[in-house]
Amino acid sequence: MKTHILILVGLMLALSSTLWAQYQIGDAWLVDQGAGQIIRIMASNQIDPQAISGFKQPVVAAVNPKDWSLWIADSAAQVIIKFNAEKKPTVTIKNVKTPSTISIDPKDGSIWVGMENSVAKYSADGKRLFRMGGVIEAYVAVNPKDGTCWVTDSGKSGNPPGRVLKLAPDGSQLLVVDKGFTEPKGVAVNPADGSVWVVDSQGNQVVRLDANGRIVAKVQGLNFPSSVSVNPRDGTAWIADTQNGRLIKVDPSGKIIQEISQQMCSSVGIMFPTFVTVDPNDGGIWVIDQIIRQVLKFDATGKPKIQIPRQILKRPSFVTISYLEKK
Repeated sequence: MKTHILILVGLMLALSSTLWAQYQIGDAWLVDQGAGQIIRIMASNQIDPQAISGFKQPVVAAVNPKDWSLWIADSAAQVIIKFNAEKKPTVTIKNVKTPSTISIDPKDGSIWVGMENSVAKYSADGKRLFRMGGVIEAYVAVNPKDGTCWVTDSGKSGNPPGRVLKLAPDGSQLLVVDKGFTEPKGVAVNPADGSVWVVDSQGNQVVRLDANGRIVAKVQGLNFPSSVSVNPRDGTAWIADTQNGRLIKVDPSGKIIQEISQQMCSSVGIMFPTFVTVDPNDGGIWVIDQIIRQVLKFDATGKPKIQIPRQILKRPSFVTISYLEKK
């Protein structure tokens, strides 16, 4: 049975400009690093023609579900800029050295930022609240339920090995997991139970820790995994198994329950998936394949639904999704 795929190939300029200001639950913000712009893919499966542009090298973005503000990190310019719902810049944080991730605490709008050699927290108006150095290629993930932040420290190419930290909202250290990893470079928190999934690319594994830092599951036999994302509704996680050219879905115990690859999904090409994120609104996933230079969305069953081909992208790197915050 053939699956219908909606190919979004251009900017639909015919619609009135007032429509584009009305953000919706399920909108996806796509960071096109090569083009220096951020593109909004509307929940109605249309591309907003009013891209946010003018960046040197945008790498990541994060949207606040409470006020629709959007934080964007520009690695080359070493800045993080906050835009309001009208796409106007309202806050600029300077001297941010090689940012890798941003994670928002929706309770107060503060953000945690992982950088080349440090991790920092900033208030909603851009004031630095906390900074900790000595953390290499830090990736961050905030638990919106309690404001704690999980941080990966990749170490120095495995010597010493990397570690994972859990920090309190004020930046104080709650725990450190310094065994079981080679070079962790990615983390995703499940607010439902406080557990986290950690990407250990060089260790060819993804590890799940409970809220107290105990290893409760391992997904091994991977080939340079690069990204993981959790569905808080059921605790499952999707992993980009990059050099194996596949996406896998695992249950909380680490058992593989679904796989998407070129062989299993011939209707779209999958060669080198580098990023995956779960849409918390419908359980679907957004995927970036950098070799083919395309962005895909699959529904919750793994069927391809949307394809943004290479003709309108230069180097996509990240997707963040507008969602309805659970009380």
